[in-house]
Amino acid sequence: VLIPLFVSAFRRAEELATAMECRGYTGEGKNRSRFVQYRLCLRDYASLLFVVGLGAAVFFTDFLPF
Repeated sequence: VLIPLFVSAFRRAEELATAMECRGYTGEGKNRSRFVQYRLCLRDYASLLFVVGLGAAVFFTDFLPF
């Protein structure tokens, strides 16, 4: 069962690679995708600290004997 699956997957990959080469796709260039890598800022760290503090407060007040 697995051997025909791998054969068809490799055949499809080869056909796709040939089609991309025929269309002139190189995959190079500065702006070939819209991927943007975000960085954490001060507001992100403040939000994280608030959520962790709120979680700790809920956790510790739940175990207090009231």
